Amino acid sequence: MTGEAKTLIGIGLVTLVMFIGGIVALTKDRNPVSQTADQEILVRENSNVLAGENSKVTIVEFADYQCPFCAQTHPALQVMLTQYGDQITYVYRHYPLLQHQYAQLAAEAAEAAGAQGKYWEMHDLLYLRQAEWAESGDALTIFQQYAEELELNMEEFNLAIESNRFLPKIQQDLADGNTAGVSGTPTFFVDGNRFSGSVNGLMALVEARINQGAEENAELPEAPEATESEE
Repeated sequence: MTGEAKTLIGIGLVTLVMFIGGIVALTKDRNPVSQTADQEILVRENSNVLAGENSKVTIVEFADYQCPFCAQTHPALQVMLTQYGDQITYVYRHYPLLQHQYAQLAAEAAEAAGAQGKYWEMHDLLYLRQAEWAESGDALTIFQQYAEELELNMEEFNLAIESNRFLPKIQQDLADGNTAGVSGTPTFFVDGNRFSGSVNGLMALVEARINQGAEENAELPEAPEATESEE
């Protein structure tokens, strides 16, 4: 057998292995595993909650303000909350990934704004303008600009961040996420069940639960969406 023939056979074998591996990976992704978490772990007394008056379904999101996938998901969540807000309880839990330089600081900025009644306003700004601060050399200055835009008391805002006043809450969120099996962002739980699917699938599931009276065993549609893992 010539050297050229051996090379061609070797390339063919590598290609076949990669092809088979791709099929296995796709098959695995199309069979998400359902996971249930304790409601006491998913929602704490001090959690950030938007509770609808006629809530039929509870969505808990573990997310990272610097995660690009979380930022991509945010607009769809806003649409869902606008459309079904009175029938949804939405809970946001912090899960800042270690590889994101400003994720924890962003969470602290959101909580510092929340202490002055502007949590959700800061929350939205952090996602809508993620590209502005995520790659900056001084995210704190940008967060302070957001605080001024929201007309916060700057002395109180700065003191809360300088003293790491809300760090214990953020660490509790992280610990609860780990206990619930979270390993990447965004991760969603719908009525206590971990959801593995696309944001469109999440919206379809929520709509189905609302229309069906939040049946406990609604199917989880679609394949898993992209998440960013903690490394």
